[in-house]
Amino acid sequence: MPSPFPGVDPYLERRDLWPDFHSSLAVEIRNELNRILPSRYLARTEYRFELDIYEDDEPMSRRQIVADVGIARDESRTSVARRSTLVELPRRELSEEIEIFEEFERIRRAFVEIHESAKPHRLITVVEIVSPSNKRPGRDRASYLARRREILAGDANFVEIDLLRSGDRVFSESRVAESLASLVSNAHYLVLISRSWRRSADRFGFSIVPIGIRDILPCIAIPLRSDEEETPLDLQYVFQRAYDTGPYLRGEVDYAAPPDPPLEEIDAAWANALLKP
Repeated sequence: MPSPFPGVDPYLERRDLWPDFHSSLAVEIRNELNRILPSRYLARTEYRFELDIYEDDEPMSRRQIVADVGIARDESRTSVARRSTLVELPRRELSEEIEIFEEFERIRRAFVEIHESAKPHRLITVVEIVSPSNKRPGRDRASYLARRREILAGDANFVEIDLLRSGDRVFSESRVAESLASLVSNAHYLVLISRSWRRSADRFGFSIVPIGIRDILPCIAIPLRSDEEETPLDLQYVFQRAYDTGPYLRGEVDYAAPPDPPLEEIDAAWANALLKP
């Protein structure tokens, strides 16, 4: 059964649901691209690793999803006996330490790369799906932005799909952020397309596709080479495929409760009307 929403299902944005859907969506994008791309290209899923840790809205705080914190005593350092506070000569026996460590389970985030079919399989286009921790201050965002800059400095095309309402846009650190924000102020979701031939050392051109929560997801251009016709990718089709083959209507999503993050009041009323039996 399809999602009850015409485009993005806001219930899938919940932090514990998104990783599964993110992976499924990447696979469906890969499958669809391999079905429709010219034969001289191939699409494959690749993975980057994230900790899923990011700073909360409150200063000096962090939210962590999969981290475990352990505390252990370092037995290699013996305790120094208590003596008078007067120290006449420099000591050489090290004082006892308590070692604190954090163990993180790294999460694999899938993305899609388009390569030439012929060896050496030159990279042509990268299709990224933004994760929650990419939109919050922290290690994952810093790592993602660094990788993004590396791609944009090269000769591959770049397509970025942001289907998450919360957090900061990943272009918010660019020089055109203020102007761009005003153009997409009413958009809940966004697709950014950067064609390699529109980038140079002193100029950076890209296209954006704003998406509202009530909109059907767009059919977006997947750029290849500057002299070739671009491949149309129907985001609504691949989104539906990822949803239909997932666990979301098998009890994984509680549509009786509000979505997390919550919707604005007017959109919440619209969503409630859609969900009525």
